[in-house]
Amino acid sequence: MSSERVYFVPEIKDPKNPTVAEIEAGVYLGERYVRSVYLAGPMRNIAYFNFPAFHAAAKFLRSIGHVVVSPAEHDEESGFDFSQCDGTEDLAALGFDLKEALMWDLRAVAECDVIFLLPGWENSKGAKAELALAEALGKDVILGYLD
Repeated sequence: MSSERVYFVPEIKDPKNPTVAEIEAGVYLGERYVRSVYLAGPMRNIAYFNFPAFHAAAKFLRSIGHVVVSPAEHDEESGFDFSQCDGTEDLAALGFDLKEALMWDLRAVAECDVIFLLPGWENSKGAKAELALAEALGKDVILGYLD
């Protein structure tokens, strides 16, 4: 990961009322405003496929003005119900097409301005593939911290 394009989002003490410094750290990268953010992070082998973490990140980023593209939201919109999952289920047995989902994810990464890496991303083959594409395309990278 090239360090000149990696940014850290500080812990936001009150997401409904972030300070100017918190907003600037999370919204401005160099001289340009971040418009669209793709969320990347681990899903498999995490309870509920980690959808609650994706939802929390999306909520926070939208609250400070970003357009968020979340693979968890896309999966839900496509009919995937994570609510009874422990994260270890056979996705094919649930009727989930992993190849189709990953192709959608990569197209979404290509269209977004920035990739936001959720904690644990380094343990996810999918998130690492999304990061590799983002870096190849010169996207900014945000290492997210969410409480």
